[in-house]
Amino acid sequence: MARLELLIGLFAIPVILIVGWNELAAIAEQRRVNAWQLLTTNAKGNAGKTAALEYLNQNHYCIPWTELCLQNKESLVKIHLPKDSFIEEANLPGANMYNADLYGVSLTGVDLSGANLRVANLKEADLRWGNLSNVSLAEANLSSADLFDTDLSSADLRSVVGLSQGQLNKACVTRGLAPINLPNGLTAPTKACLPRLRD
Repeated sequence: MARLELLIGLFAIPVILIVGWNELAAIAEQRRVNAWQLLTTNAKGNAGKTAALEYLNQNHYCIPWTELCLQNKESLVKIHLPKDSFIEEANLPGANMYNADLYGVSLTGVDLSGANLRVANLKEADLRWGNLSNVSLAEANLSSADLFDTDLSSADLRSVVGLSQGQLNKACVTRGLAPINLPNGLTAPTKACLPRLRD
């Protein structure tokens, strides 16, 4: 009898793991769908968009010491956020926001280090106190974007549209890490970035 109970117990363990994994997958998928619905809702302000973007830009339910995750970070290519949206203090390192439409969006204090913002529309975006180090901004539109104390260390500014020397003078860099591929006639910021205190 004891052997039978042991066999049943051993058989039940994988069944429980499979059922649990499937439940977790369903929950993760529902959260992913909810995040995209929130981001595509045409509402100004924040309305939970910061948390939704952070959720989509992360791996979830990963097995420790492996690269196996139930849900991998989402591509944010061509994402459109309504003008006057507030995505402040978000952690979005390495985000793939190629050709994103962020016209007039407030991105103050956002960490976009290492992100792909090539061909992105950042016209009139508020990027103050943000981290754009190692970001690819090739062919992005930065017309009238506020770059006050924005970290542009090693940022790729190749063929950027609408960037002025006045904007660059307000930005900052870590010593020795000037932006690369500056448009002709523009010089790199010289102001040193101060350490940022984040929660």
